[in-house]
Amino acid sequence: MDLRSRRPRVYTTPSGTGPELDDRPAAGGKLEEKLNELAQYLLDSLFLDFEGEVNTENVRALLRKDESPLSRALLQKIIDEDGIDDLLITLTEVLTENLPTGIDQKVIREHLTSYSES
Repeated sequence: MDLRSRRPRVYTTPSGTGPELDDRPAAGGKLEEKLNELAQYLLDSLFLDFEGEVNTENVRALLRKDESPLSRALLQKIIDEDGIDDLLITLTEVLTENLPTGIDQKVIREHLTSYSES
């Protein structure tokens, strides 16, 4: 198969909108620009979720082991909110914003502090 005769691949969103990328040789870094655009598009479309046994009982048990003011405030917020659903939704939304710079315990703790103070 002659690679030059292949039709270019085009990647778009299901609605037909979004970044397009073809595999033809690019002049002046155009392909790199398209790859950067695709990378940004995928990063913007990425979402976080929690797996396993992340439930109210487990979170409450962990917080009860910690006597810090933050843990007490967070536990009270979970009680007031009648569970952790709002906490998990809020946390995933704000952590998604941290994907480009990274997520670690410090970042999560900062968001938990903000959540407990809200």
